[in-house]
Amino acid sequence: MKKTNVPGSQSFGQKLLQFIRNNTVPIMFILICAYCIPQAGFSWSYLLNEVMTRLGRNAFLILSLLIPVMAGMGMNFGRHGRRDRADLRR
Repeated sequence: MKKTNVPGSQSFGQKLLQFIRNNTVPIMFILICAYCIPQAGFSWSYLLNEVMTRLGRNAFLILSLLIPVMAGMGMNFGRHGRRDRADLRR
């Protein structure tokens, strides 16, 4: 009898290999961070403080830019094209 490739019929090793293939970049990022953070010599409180500060700053920036975009102003905030100097002389 031929074995079908039903999602529930995969072994643990096949599921693990599929998970690693689907998440290679995040796994490599976590491994590099796990190695490099202790090598940097920063304290955990300093790193946590920096991460939270940057998350707060970026969240404020995203929220401040989200309102104009949702209001229909667009990504260029109202500039509907660029005029050349020759167009301005006419």
